[in-house]
Amino acid sequence: MSIQFRTRNSNIQPTGLTGACCIPAGDVAGCQEAITYTECTNMGGIFQGINTACTDVNCSEQRSMFVLGACCACNGSCTDEVTEDWCNSRQLDPTTPRASFHIGKKCTDVECPSVTTFDCCAGGVVFAGICNGDLCREVGGQTADFGQGCDNSNLVAYSGACCNITVAGYNRPCHYMDIQDKQWHGNPEGMCISLGGTFYQEETCSDGFCAEPSTSMHACCRHDGCFSLSEEICTNSNGLYMGEIGCANTNCENIEWGACVTDTICLQTDTNTCHEYSGEWFSGYACDSTSLSGSFNNSKSGKMCRVFGEPQCVDNITEAQALEIITTDYNDTEWVFVEGGNCDECQESYSCYDADDEVGMCIYSHASDQISTNPRNRSAFSTTRKWCRKLGGEWSPSTPLSSLFKGCGTDASHLSLLTSLPYGSPDLFMDGYPFNYYGSPEDGYALGSCSIDGVCNNNMNQSNCQTQGGIYMGNGTHCNHPEISTSGASGGSGGASNDPSYTNYTTWITRKTSGQFIEFVSSSYEDDVAMLPSFYYRTNFGIHPPMLFPNDNLALSQPTHTEAVRSIHGEKLRVKSSADLSSIKTLSFIKSDANGRYSPLDIHGVNFTLLGGIQKLEIMPDQDLIIESVSNNIKELNLQGSRKVIDVTVLPKPISGNQYVVDGVARDTLFLYRGHTYRFNMSHESLAPATSFEDHHPLRFSEIIGGHHNGGTPFIQGVVIYKNTGENGAYIDITIDDNTPETLYYHCMNHAGMGGKIEVRNHFVNKSLDLSSKTSIKKLFMNDVNLENITLPSSDTLNILHCSGNNISSVDITGHPYIYGLDVSYNQLSSIDLSEFGSFDGHGTIDVSNNNITLLDLPVFYGGTRLQYLDASDNPLVIANIQDNTKIDVIDLSHTNLSNLSMPSGTEVKELYLNNSGLSSISMNNTIDITLESCRIIDASNNTLTDIPFIAEGFIPKNIEYLNMANNSLNGLTITNLFSILANSHSTHEARKLVINIKNNTGTIDQQEINTLREIWGSKLTIIHD
Repeated sequence: MSIQFRTRNSNIQPTGLTGACCIPAGDVAGCQEAITYTECTNMGGIFQGINTACTDVNCSEQRSMFVLGACCACNGSCTDEVTEDWCNSRQLDPTTPRASFHIGKKCTDVECPSVTTFDCCAGGVVFAGICNGDLCREVGGQTADFGQGCDNSNLVAYSGACCNITVAGYNRPCHYMDIQDKQWHGNPEGMCISLGGTFYQEETCSDGFCAEPSTSMHACCRHDGCFSLSEEICTNSNGLYMGEIGCANTNCENIEWGACVTDTICLQTDTNTCHEYSGEWFSGYACDSTSLSGSFNNSKSGKMCRVFGEPQCVDNITEAQALEIITTDYNDTEWVFVEGGNCDECQESYSCYDADDEVGMCIYSHASDQISTNPRNRSAFSTTRKWCRKLGGEWSPSTPLSSLFKGCGTDASHLSLLTSLPYGSPDLFMDGYPFNYYGSPEDGYALGSCSIDGVCNNNMNQSNCQTQGGIYMGNGTHCNHPEISTSGASGGSGGASNDPSYTNYTTWITRKTSGQFIEFVSSSYEDDVAMLPSFYYRTNFGIHPPMLFPNDNLALSQPTHTEAVRSIHGEKLRVKSSADLSSIKTLSFIKSDANGRYSPLDIHGVNFTLLGGIQKLEIMPDQDLIIESVSNNIKELNLQGSRKVIDVTVLPKPISGNQYVVDGVARDTLFLYRGHTYRFNMSHESLAPATSFEDHHPLRFSEIIGGHHNGGTPFIQGVVIYKNTGENGAYIDITIDDNTPETLYYHCMNHAGMGGKIEVRNHFVNKSLDLSSKTSIKKLFMNDVNLENITLPSSDTLNILHCSGNNISSVDITGHPYIYGLDVSYNQLSSIDLSEFGSFDGHGTIDVSNNNITLLDLPVFYGGTRLQYLDASDNPLVIANIQDNTKIDVIDLSHTNLSNLSMPSGTEVKELYLNNSGLSSISMNNTIDITLESCRIIDASNNTLTDIPFIAEGFIPKNIEYLNMANNSLNGLTITNLFSILANSHSTHEARKLVINIKNNTGTIDQQEINTLREIWGSKLTIIHD
């Protein structure tokens, strides 16, 4: 193949200041001088700085930082040991355009096929012999047949319909763009897209062809109302995209709006969006409010109060410093900045929201205020005044706690030891020890209760307790309290205790890292929320006393039921043995948004024996979870795989340097599951904050923490890198399979200390699941969990079975006649017995696509049974038996090996997809008007059909809107017969339009016949042809 390159404009050549360039690989590897930044980048190199020379740098050291691979060219040749940047920079090479990059591979390991090439014409420049159409469009070019250059008559361009242009001045829903019309500059498709429209090649603007923009179902909530805006436009205008549900079905008025203030801008938005901007949110305020004047001035100082999340006060801080703290606080928190405020002084004129929600230290003792306790036998933690009072009066009404509040933003640093307890003066200040601080020689040591050989002892410090082999119960604990002892020991140095070590608390839920435990919990199986009875719980944080579920929660000042559940964080969630969890009917560990996208919580242990009444469970299965131990009363089980797209950004560390933020969490430990490919989104602008490559933050993987910074090598197995870090659409894919190590680390190639840990897990032990004992189950969802074997319940209660995206080779649904929703797509099935399917009255679905099935045999449906769709596409099907009168709305048998098909009668099919199925003949079990009476769409393209079996003399299906017969073997006689039938059937056709595609067939087209049909049908008929 000859490669051509013609007429390169001089203004294309880069200009600017020059310096040294280190090129790690390729035919010009090494150091080159007097190179501009752009020239260096185009060669896949690292620019060393303006006016630098090769004698100033060591390029050999930088080469070790790169992951090399093989680069395939369009002509099938291969270049070894080059970087991905080098390969991508040569996709428009004048001598050998490149096609693809294979990370970590040698040319001997990959196959580089020779691919079809073409010319790309862009602004007077011809890139000849390339094979990447997307790249051509990115540089503003048009494709032409190879060797044809920029002669406009040879450019591959089409006339067509442009729908719903968004630019002002184009008010019609449809504009026909003729390629001969000069206003479209010979490129109608490119002009349409540039105007924000959608282009349809060879289509005309018939009545109703383009949907009216007003029919859009987009719903975007903004502070000034609901608007029909796309998700991208909605997000860019600081709105909340609610999905394609229409404004009529959206309660935007229920969203609380306010002013979001950063150090540079003010936005009118909601609190969650404001958090994404790391801003300060003022509920109900508008940006033009005089109360916010001067709030952009970074020189003003005061105190910052965290009022949502664990309360905290930061003193003597400017607004700029306050915003820096906010950006490093990755929990679900909310801060308020108080100009001129000071944490040490009590400001009567200010509280974060109201007096009850003022934040400070709550000092308490586990003993009744009737019992004299050592002053050191008190503990303290940050919370609100309201919760502190609640703790003292409601935690144990029979034995009130001594609890006093020291307000105005006090924290642990303000505590000092007092020698007496100010009884009867709740508004006076008193001090104690933070629950997680055990004292020092200077401060004295905190005291609490200690369990030694089953005996509870008061007024012991942690060190002495542990020295005697005891279990320290925590600062401020007292043997008198019923949560420590049900028998009630005396307040002296010791006493008998039934349960002094909290062994009456049982671990319920376990995480590998600290985080949220539950997304949703209810005592109702249906969608309505039913409140749970209260019970005591503790987390591994060691907060004392235990909390009262679900109302008392340190992370919220006024929690609702759902908020309280979501705000419980830790690694272990323990409940008191007397807690009755059997009332829980619905339990979800999967977070989802308004668009149905889910993000599972990383739960690695659940004590299902506590959940005897559970009926609905949503969870991501983990190898440490024994799903089989869930209650046999379970009715709905939803097992979902982990999130496949991971967003990566960069934020400063609190002190110095930067760190990766993964899905909103700084340097998060990730749990990746075998059998999945995960995509790390590397397009955020924070990943490439400057033009110099050394300032970029390219993410890589290694088996050693820190990667090459600590002497490790890149982990490249199953890794695919696309585009440069920070570019639009850049990502890194990693496939986790059976050979992936159990522990990996992600790190920055240029900077140390930015990454975190990856734990590789399995969804199931032995990749199997036995649910035979779950005889009450009705709905079963097990998607994308790398499952190989599934044993269904032994009962016939199952209604829905969805287990797509696994490696299941066999599934037996006989004995389950009441299944109406079946999805076993994307598995390894070679057959499936559907003989008992259909014993339900109503609508059902079957999806067996993307398997290895060769025979599909559907039973007869009776009564009101019908399928909304039957999808058997992407199977090596040879035979498909569908019985007459089996009602199916959509039939998809595309991408199969059918060869022949007998179309059943009475199916009332509306859409029929038979494309790419090797069909040479299709027969009808009845007349066409009966078989296809309701059909709107038929796609039989890319087969070897010699006739059109969907039409008959003088008749076409009256409701047909789209008939695709492209890429078949229709001869001239067949096409002439089609035109004759169309000429005589216009009056009986009832649909609003008819589009027929007969491109790429053997028969020739008579233009006069086309013109005659246009006179009869007008704009209602569109024929797409060669």
